[in-house]
Amino acid sequence: MLTLNLLYLKRIHTEKILFLIPITTRSEKIFYEPIISELSLQGHSVTVTTSFLSPNLPSNVTEIMPSSFEEMFAPCKQATQVPLLSLMTDTYDYFGTFCHKIYQNEDFQRVISQQYDLVISTVGASFCFYGILHQMQAPYILMESFPVAQHYLNDLGTILPSSSVPHPFLTSSNKMTFSERLLNFAVNWFSHVQYRWNVYPKMEQIYREYLGSDVPSVIDILKNASLIMMNTHFTTTGVRPLAPNTIEIGCTHCKAPKPLPKVSMNLIHNQ
Repeated sequence: MLTLNLLYLKRIHTEKILFLIPITTRSEKIFYEPIISELSLQGHSVTVTTSFLSPNLPSNVTEIMPSSFEEMFAPCKQATQVPLLSLMTDTYDYFGTFCHKIYQNEDFQRVISQQYDLVISTVGASFCFYGILHQMQAPYILMESFPVAQHYLNDLGTILPSSSVPHPFLTSSNKMTFSERLLNFAVNWFSHVQYRWNVYPKMEQIYREYLGSDVPSVIDILKNASLIMMNTHFTTTGVRPLAPNTIEIGCTHCKAPKPLPKVSMNLIHNQ
């Protein structure tokens, strides 16, 4: 007679997960890779749209690259210094070209035409793809590889005071002088106005061209994010008054240190 021990039974529930990160730098991808790998190792079906293929991901992770990192960021190699205002105003005009190219890619169209249980995207370069988050009608999580700026978090219910939380593009700490606070307030205010009246309308125009004119605004889609995770920790970036839907997951990409190679004492003496 066959005896079945119920203590050894474990329910396995796998999900179909999409990482919608088609415009990604190498440093950003390093932050996402451990999360992609762990979800895959837990049995989930993971598809990643990216501009940089990762050689060390599990074999059951599907990656597509509608446009390559080298193609997108080649002009950046020519620039040695980029003014702050230029960075904030010109970046989205530049990447708008690649947004169109990615939307027109057949593999990308095939991926976004499928149904997913969860979508993970980013804050920033992925704004022109936010219409997809709405179209899929699935929960979505936003991630960022650096501190998320105030003008993004405002729409998620987190208010960061300019007096103690510096803008991520500035070099100030959370202990700012009066002039640093004044500059921080000015940059936060400019960012808020710039994104509301310039960046968001341009991004909405792009995704509505491919998904329909009835797709909600970037702000409305941003507000409906289930969670936002950012690569920060209070020990390095200072204390931030975050709402429960915004969590810090700094150092998730850090690995256990490898032992240092043994060095011969004779070699040291000879030097």
